[in-house]
Amino acid sequence: MTTTNPGQPVQRSKIVDDVSEAIKYAKRHAGEAMMPMWSRQDMPPSKGARKALAAVAGRTGLLLSGVMQKFIERNDAAQLAATRALDEWRSRLGIWDIAKLIDQLRGYVDQIDRIRTARLAVVARTAARITAKMATGIMARETINQAKVPGIGSALRTHLATHGIVSAADISRPALTAIGGVGEARIVSLLFWREEIAVWAEHAARSADRDKVFANAEAAVRQHERQLELRAQSLLPDLETKVARVRKAVWLLDRDVEAALAARDQATADLAHLGIAGRARPNIFLGTLPAPTPAKVKKGKAGKKRAARTCPRCGSSMVKRWGPAVNGKPVPLLGCSAYPKCHGTSTIRKKCTP
Repeated sequence: MTTTNPGQPVQRSKIVDDVSEAIKYAKRHAGEAMMPMWSRQDMPPSKGARKALAAVAGRTGLLLSGVMQKFIERNDAAQLAATRALDEWRSRLGIWDIAKLIDQLRGYVDQIDRIRTARLAVVARTAARITAKMATGIMARETINQAKVPGIGSALRTHLATHGIVSAADISRPALTAIGGVGEARIVSLLFWREEIAVWAEHAARSADRDKVFANAEAAVRQHERQLELRAQSLLPDLETKVARVRKAVWLLDRDVEAALAARDQATADLAHLGIAGRARPNIFLGTLPAPTPAKVKKGKAGKKRAARTCPRCGSSMVKRWGPAVNGKPVPLLGCSAYPKCHGTSTIRKKCTP
């Protein structure tokens, strides 16, 4: 009997290597995230986006949110439509069928690798199943008619045979309970007889030639491994044909998909032109700024009331801050009190001196 040494590296057959390479090739050229390969152009901002940007210049953030909201909603709808169009396009190309084939092949390869990595354990489990099957065969040869079971007469043997209970392998409590006319005492007697036969059959099976059992187990494992390789190999032509078809089709223009992708790119370009990068939308465009705080009223030297300056973007009150240094000295400025949600700033008016 030849077995694999656990200390040696597992050698993969050429079939398994070919299947692994085919899976990598299919994932690279026909994966689930496959994109069209036909020539496409970058989208400039639309005329509407340029007009919108010019129209909102100098307006407050609360007014900005209403102007920008339609571009955000259009982008969401375009992204969803493009995703659906791509999924339908991939389905027509057979991408999902290729994914199923890849899963099947990967399952076969994983089973083969597990067998070769733990061959000794697999052979031992197979030998145990062979031994159990031998014991069951021995029990099946011990019929009730040939045995002397206390309390079991010829009439009861005939009655049990009509219900499929002929040998010790057929006896179990559920099977006997389901038969009418068999009392508890007779059921116990049959179960005791079956247990004696089971112990003897197991001992006889274990006493068989162990080398022959393990040789049969090794042959069974090798045969199962070969069957897995042949199943995987039989799927390769279909996979290669489907991948080759996809590689040609991805270069052919699909007008419906191109229209959906163009609409998505146009919506993305408009958002970028308006200062909204993708879905990272500033709060100022969504109208989620906090309510403007009431401006504090200050009194001048003459006792007259004058209102504090407000933010030109959101209307909140302004506070004094310090900007970047100029000539080594920080420059004072007014900043929005709603910072960091609003970045509005303003210069401090200098007093005129005669």
